[in-house]
Amino acid sequence: MKRPYREGSAFLVPLGDGRATAGIVTRGTHKAIEMAFFVAGEPWRVRCSDRALVEERWHVVGAMPRFCRADWPPLADGDVFEPGWTERALLAKASGDRVPPRDLRVHDLRGGAPLPPMPDDGAVRLQWRSPLGTAQLERIRYLVATRPQTQLRLSCAACSQAGVLAAWEGLEWLELDAAELTTPLPVFPQVRELRLRGWLHDASLLECFPGVTTLRVRAGGRAPIDGRMLAALPCLKRLVLRGGALENAGALASAPGLDALDLGATVLSDGETVLRLPLRALRLSQIPVIRSLHALERHLTLRALALDGLTFLDHLRPLESLDRLESLDLRGMWHLSAGEAGFALAMPSLYRLRADLGGRRMSAQLYRRRLFAEPLPL
Repeated sequence: MKRPYREGSAFLVPLGDGRATAGIVTRGTHKAIEMAFFVAGEPWRVRCSDRALVEERWHVVGAMPRFCRADWPPLADGDVFEPGWTERALLAKASGDRVPPRDLRVHDLRGGAPLPPMPDDGAVRLQWRSPLGTAQLERIRYLVATRPQTQLRLSCAACSQAGVLAAWEGLEWLELDAAELTTPLPVFPQVRELRLRGWLHDASLLECFPGVTTLRVRAGGRAPIDGRMLAALPCLKRLVLRGGALENAGALASAPGLDALDLGATVLSDGETVLRLPLRALRLSQIPVIRSLHALERHLTLRALALDGLTFLDHLRPLESLDRLESLDLRGMWHLSAGEAGFALAMPSLYRLRADLGGRRMSAQLYRRRLFAEPLPL
C-alpha cells in the first residue's frame, strides 16, 4: 500500500482541545516510523505507528524545506507508541502537565523465589497464583508503600491471601478471582481500582471495598449483577462490565458519583434505561438490545460516547442533538455509512472522533474536512 507521506513530510496533529501541533517524519516509511513533534518550543522525538497518517487523521501538509535525514540521528530501539497515546502526551506537554505513563511491566511471582529487580519508573504489576511466603509478602508490602502505581493481581489459590493485603498502605489497584474469595473478608480502605474476574457469589463482599472509584468486572456468561448493589458503592465513578446480565440498571442513576459506564456483551433487559442515565461518558459494545438512540436526544451531561458492534442500530440521527459532546467513537457497524456521521463536522464542541464506518476511505473523508483527535479511553 502506498503511504501518503515520506521522509521529510510535515503534518498537523490535533491535540483534542481545538489546538494542533506540527510534526515531521524523520525516518522510515512503513508502519513504525520516527517522528519529531514541535511543542512547547522544542522538538520531541518518538517512534510511532503511522496509522494516523495512513487514516489521514493527521494531515500531511507538504515537505519540510531543506530536510536532511542526517540531521536526525536514528533513535535507540524502544517502544512504538500509538497515535492516541502520542496525542495525549503532546497535549500534556503543551499544557505543562505530566505526560501520562504508558509502560506497564508485569512480573509473575512464585513461592520461594526471590522478587525480580524492579525498574525505577513506569507502573509495575505483580501477580501470583499460589500463596507466597512471609518474607516475599513483606517485600511486596514495602514496594506498594514506596512506589506509586504498583498493581497486584491474585488468582486461583493466591486469593486465600487477599485478607493479608487489606491493611497495606498505598494499595490502590487490586485484581482478584471473585469465585475464590471467601467470607468473612476484611475491609480494604485503600483500594481505588478493583478488578474482578467472574462475579461474586456473595454480592455483599462489595461492602469490603468502600473507597473503590473504578470497578471492572469480567463476569462472562449470564451471571446476574444487581445494579442496586453497585449503586450502593459510595465512591464509585467508573463501572466497566464485560459479560454478565445487568439487572435493575435504572438503580445506577442513584449512584452519587457514577459518571462513566462501559458495557461489553452484557445482557440488558431495557437498553433505553441505560441511555437515559445521567452520565458523562458511556460506552456500549455488542449490546443487541440497543436498536435506537432516541433516548439519548438532548442528553444534558454526556461528554464522551463510544458505540461498537451495535449491529441492530437503526441510525445515528439522535446524536445530532448532543450539543455538549466532546468525544465520539463509532466502530463495528458496517450497516451504517460514514456519511451518516457527517453531522459531526457541524458540532462545535466535538474535538475527538473515530468513525470506522463503511471502510477507511469513507471515514477519511470526514478527517480531511476537520482535525479530530482520537477519542479518549473511558
